[in-house]
Amino acid sequence: MHPCWNVPEITQMIFEHVDDTGFHEPPWNALAQANYYRLAVTCRQFTDPALDLLWRDTGENGIIRLLKLLPDGSWDTDEQHHLEIILPLEARDWNRVSYYTSRIRNLTIDTAEDWDPFTPSVLEAMITLPRGSFLPNLQTLFCASSSNLFTYLPMLLGSSLSTLEMSLDGPISRLSALGSIAARFHSLKVVCLYNCPVDESSISTRHLSAFIAQLTRLSSLSIPTLDERGFRHIAYLETLESLTIQSLVERPFPDPHTLLNPQSRALFPRLRKLDLGVSDLGAATNFLAVLKDAPLKTLVILSRCSKTAPYSTALFRALYAGCDSQQLTSLTITVSSADSLASATSDDALKADLLRPLLALRQIQILELTFPSGVIFESDRLVDDMAHAWPNLELLMFEGDSLVGATRYPTLMALLSLSRHCPRLYKLSLPVNATEIRMDHASRAPRVVQTMLQSWDVSYSPLDSPSKVARLLSSVFPRLSIVVSRGSKYAKKWHDVSRLIPELAASREDERSLMVAERSGDE
Repeated sequence: MHPCWNVPEITQMIFEHVDDTGFHEPPWNALAQANYYRLAVTCRQFTDPALDLLWRDTGENGIIRLLKLLPDGSWDTDEQHHLEIILPLEARDWNRVSYYTSRIRNLTIDTAEDWDPFTPSVLEAMITLPRGSFLPNLQTLFCASSSNLFTYLPMLLGSSLSTLEMSLDGPISRLSALGSIAARFHSLKVVCLYNCPVDESSISTRHLSAFIAQLTRLSSLSIPTLDERGFRHIAYLETLESLTIQSLVERPFPDPHTLLNPQSRALFPRLRKLDLGVSDLGAATNFLAVLKDAPLKTLVILSRCSKTAPYSTALFRALYAGCDSQQLTSLTITVSSADSLASATSDDALKADLLRPLLALRQIQILELTFPSGVIFESDRLVDDMAHAWPNLELLMFEGDSLVGATRYPTLMALLSLSRHCPRLYKLSLPVNATEIRMDHASRAPRVVQTMLQSWDVSYSPLDSPSKVARLLSSVFPRLSIVVSRGSKYAKKWHDVSRLIPELAASREDERSLMVAERSGDE
């Protein structure tokens, strides 16, 4: 046997290629599981590395199967197929079970409301073990507070747990157990809590904040919301890189100026990704006011807001003042109307000039803006300014219900600026007025062929002549292959444009090749 097989770490690295799906959530790759079992029984040197991989990821059914390794006669199943421990157990009775549970690194507990495998007799037997010895090496846990196992977690898991994802769908009284979980696993790095209806005065919010306040090494946090104490705690964490607030109801920092004192510590010093779900844009604006020292690269804001324009103005100014223009590369703002879609009118649309503060974000690569009634463009000038300001742009999307009239769209000629100054742009969502194509032949600006753009959502854009539009687009965006139109009025015409562009682009390429061949022959 080759000497490399004598090194368990090398053996395990080789065995990991048995499962090349990268799928480590239930249901796991059954073929890979079977192969790990076969490797485990091939020879003694393969046993431990193969079993480590076989039991690395498991669920509640895997735990129950392992509990059936307890001595015969000590357990039985009831009419609902629940496992019941019927005899007292000694420490040595757990040896076979512990041989496998010590290998589990990732555990998913996904119990149905009407069936929970962890019966009281099973839990009582498990907690007789020394604290943390049942799953001593567990690193990642996906669980629900509705599971009977929830309140027993501190007694069953070892201290190496680093990732916790939990659905808080159980009784609110169970949230008090979060305190003991934080005390036991204070070194948690990734925490994701969800399915917890909260408001700023609720008991659940206070439990969540008390839980988070005990964690000092968080690198990623996703949580419904926090109170002021919780927000202050995470603001000073020097390890936090990713933050998601799912339902921000009130302003998290009532007086941000007191936190921005030059003598105080930097706020969110390592935060690179921020995702905010807010009831109105005012709460998001308040949050952005404290991000002056954050090296933020990705910002996502989801909001339901009935008054778009006033809050948007303050938000864009806060972005300009609070975010480092040389750091932010991705910005997504989605605003859905708090009223019915039928009540949205063009008066609710956002005027494009309000976006001018965003032109300072020179490193932006992804920009997605969705507003209930779209964006009003008075002219092509802002599109031209955006093209000049964002040379690294890869994705640009303006979306909404687009109730604004066609005359408030930029013209088709505005796309020439994007072709000239945004060579990386590959996806575009921008309605235009394509009813008139007026070429400025007096302009000295060269027409640049941009070969990256592949997809364009034209929304409800009007047009008259598909052939004229296709000829222009094929000359500057020859790789444009997907043109998506909404509504039925112009859908067929835009479909014709989408069909003609590749044909015209191919014809142009053939002509160029022919001309090059002719010139080479003449020489």
